[in-house]
Amino acid sequence: MATGGELFEVLYEYTGREGDSQFLPVAKGDIVRVIKKEDAYFIVEKDGTTGKVPKRKLQACSEAASAKKDQANPTSQQHDPKYPKMPNLSMPPILSPQELQEINRPTTSRRRFGSNLKEISPSSNSGTGVALYKIAKPHKYEDFQIIRELSRGAFGRVLVVRLKESPEIVLVMKRVPYFNDKDRKAADEEVSMLKLAGSKYTVNYVESFTFDVDLCIVMEYCDGGNLREMILKTKTLTVKERKNICYNIFYQVLMGLKHLHSLDIVHRDLKPENVFLDKDGNAKTGDFGLALKMESKSQVYAAGTQNYQPSEAHTQNKMTDKSDVWSLGVIITELLTGIHPFEGRTMDVTIANIKSGKYRPLPDFVQGDLKDMIISMINTDPSKRPSASLLLDSDMMQLLAKIETEKEEKLQIIEEKQKEKKRADDSETKTRVANIKIRTVEERAHKAEQEKNDANEKIRVNEEKIRLLEQQKNEINQKTLKTEEKLNQSEQAKKEADKKAEEDKIKFEAEIKKLNEQLTQTRLPCPILKKIGEDLKKPVAGTDEQKKEILQFQENDSKLISRTFEPKQEDEIKKRVIESGIVEGFISIFEKQELSTIVRASSQAFIRLLIDSSDEVKLLVKQLKPFPGLFRLFDHTERLVLCDAIGSIYLILVAGATSSSEDQPHPHFDVVQACDGVKKIYSQFQNKQEEYEKDRAAFCIGYLYRARECTDVVMLKDIFTYLKT
Repeated sequence: MATGGELFEVLYEYTGREGDSQFLPVAKGDIVRVIKKEDAYFIVEKDGTTGKVPKRKLQACSEAASAKKDQANPTSQQHDPKYPKMPNLSMPPILSPQELQEINRPTTSRRRFGSNLKEISPSSNSGTGVALYKIAKPHKYEDFQIIRELSRGAFGRVLVVRLKESPEIVLVMKRVPYFNDKDRKAADEEVSMLKLAGSKYTVNYVESFTFDVDLCIVMEYCDGGNLREMILKTKTLTVKERKNICYNIFYQVLMGLKHLHSLDIVHRDLKPENVFLDKDGNAKTGDFGLALKMESKSQVYAAGTQNYQPSEAHTQNKMTDKSDVWSLGVIITELLTGIHPFEGRTMDVTIANIKSGKYRPLPDFVQGDLKDMIISMINTDPSKRPSASLLLDSDMMQLLAKIETEKEEKLQIIEEKQKEKKRADDSETKTRVANIKIRTVEERAHKAEQEKNDANEKIRVNEEKIRLLEQQKNEINQKTLKTEEKLNQSEQAKKEADKKAEEDKIKFEAEIKKLNEQLTQTRLPCPILKKIGEDLKKPVAGTDEQKKEILQFQENDSKLISRTFEPKQEDEIKKRVIESGIVEGFISIFEKQELSTIVRASSQAFIRLLIDSSDEVKLLVKQLKPFPGLFRLFDHTERLVLCDAIGSIYLILVAGATSSSEDQPHPHFDVVQACDGVKKIYSQFQNKQEEYEKDRAAFCIGYLYRARECTDVVMLKDIFTYLKT
């Protein structure tokens, strides 16, 4: 350390400024020697390196105290590992009314910005980039979810994407052609520029990879939009509000240009659309697709958007770092006034104004350093324009830098206090946790002792239970012997009951067989069939008990008839059943009894009589006028009863159709229509979804309208369409 000058101790870590070597990074506890004192900063020397450090981070100390501290802690000038290194925070310098007044005050006592200031050359050891996101592994296109498309054009597509493995990370993906050598060269150059240009004031590069015939460049996402959107918004703000926003953006874009120019990079396409804002309103310069490194040349060929290109780009097809300064002057003017200073009625007039240096006069509220800076920046002569470094050395920009630095320092102090509080809270938490653990161990020991006593008591109780269980076991054994004897007796009784049931079954089957033989052999209706017919015709009347008895007889008779016809029977037997009055009994039930008392056994016996019968039998049933009763069953609540009814109608209509000529109308049409049967059948077709009912309804209507004109066109269309399918 050089001799001379006061020694100061660093109270808080200071990380310097990204891309500016004037500011010296120091760690908490370092001892530095002050060379020069300024208002906000001290120029200090540490380990042979000099630079600026905010004076608030320093505290004077004696030589003896410094030497004693160095002996006690030889590594005092190194970073203290107990305190984590503070991040380089970026907050927009929101100006207070006093700060805004200081910036806008007429420059009587402060030095004015002008050509008499000495220009500071760009530093050669500027940073080469900031890693905004640490990529643990390379990604591919499928690792990202596309949120929306920002823009597209000849250069490719710009997408807002989300990393699937970390959905909270939102980024921008630019897909540029990567098909031929020319495309690959342009894309690789853009990636190189992004990597090189990375800083606190520029849009940062994250990673890149190929997908299909494109190169996907992943970058930081600025969700505050771009400066073009901000210009449109500021048109509705007051002059004071616009100037406040303008100062912040002016300073931050200048810092970005200073960083780029220190690397000999010319942006070549600086315009409002390429200056982006993050969620806190910080300005970041982006889109380095046209940026070039000047290498050993002092200029590059012109490129970019015409109305943001300076005069030398239009007249000489060349651009330098001063060309970016001209573009920024135009942008700041547009941000303040809402109008491009060189704007004409057409693009040609605008370019002519740029070449000649003809611009709109600045409004009266633009005065002092700000006015001088803008006028010098949009000068047609590049040699008369100030550099970004010179602009940043002005009083106004130094004040903005001071405000931003102070706010960064306040944030660092707040963060330090938060960390100290967190450490204290952690220590208190650990103490509480230790006390809880001690209490838990004591409680567990007490609980274990209690459990031991409980276990001993349980052993004693269990021994008593075992003794009682032994006693109960002996009693149960005696009861078991008696139970086994009873079971043997019950088993014998069960066998006798099963034997009797089997004998009853054989007897019942013999009676059924005998009845079938009687039906087959007897030429006239037997007394049993006549008795069944009479039972079925018997009206349900009398007391509730008598009604119940009649309904039970009718149900049993129906089941008997149904079982009789379950195996296929000869037509001769079915004719005997018809002659005995049984069919008339069923029809009487269908027509007269309450629907709720009609059971399935009756409708099932009726349709089984018709199934597999000859047309002659079916026509005999038709002569007994069954249609009114069958149509009445359409209102029954049980689906199977309705199925029996529509099925019986269908079988009778089929017999009528086959027993008459095909070119003649159906012989049963008038009888059915007298019951409003066509309408009722069509209603079933419309309302039922089950295939059985729907099919039978469609066929019935088809048979009824054989060789007959149908006036209901809608019904006819529905039926024919269904039958075709």
